[in-house]
Amino acid sequence: MNQNRRYASIQRIVRLSLSVIMVLGILVAALPQSVQAASCQVYYTGKKGDKTGTIARQYGVKWIEIAAANNLEKPYTLTEGQVLCIPFKYSVSLKNNIVIKSNNDLIKITASDFSNTGNYYVKVRDITAGPGAWYKIGKMKVPANKEVTANFQLPSALRSAIVMQVCLKNGTSDDVICKNVRHIFN
Repeated sequence: MNQNRRYASIQRIVRLSLSVIMVLGILVAALPQSVQAASCQVYYTGKKGDKTGTIARQYGVKWIEIAAANNLEKPYTLTEGQVLCIPFKYSVSLKNNIVIKSNNDLIKITASDFSNTGNYYVKVRDITAGPGAWYKIGKMKVPANKEVTANFQLPSALRSAIVMQVCLKNGTSDDVICKNVRHIFN
C-alpha cells in the first residue's frame, strides 16, 4: 500500500511540474518580441487617425518594412501611443568600409572605399536605451576612394554603455550606414 501511495505521489508531482513548465512556456511565447534596435533609424509614436501609408511616406520606407521591423500582422491596426520602429533605408553600396573603435571617452571611425565624396553626420546611441536616445556627435567628410579617420567625443551619458550603435548619415542623399560597437572600458 505504501508503494502505491509513493507512486501516486510521484505521478502528481510529475504532472504538476509538466503543467508549470507548459504554463511558463505559454507565458513566454505571449510576451511581446523586442524589435532589433540596430535596425531603427527613429521611433514613431502613433497618433489618433494615423494611416499606415502616411507614416511610411513620411520616412521614405515601405509600410511592409515597418510592419516587418515591428512584427506586425495584417490587418496592421495601429493604436494611439503605439511605438513603431522605423527601419533604416539602406541604399549605400556594400563596398563601403567602416571600422569603429570605442573607449571610455572617444569613438574612432575609419571610413574607406566610398565611391562618392560626401559629408556624413555621425550619431550614436546605447542600443538598450530605447526610442529617442540618439546623440549627434559630429560630422566627417569622406573622400571618394580614400581612407579617412576621425575621432569624436563620446557623450558622458554613453560612457557606461556596453554596446552602442554608431551611424553615418549622408547629408545629401540621406543614405545611412550603421554598425554596432562593443564599448571597450579602459
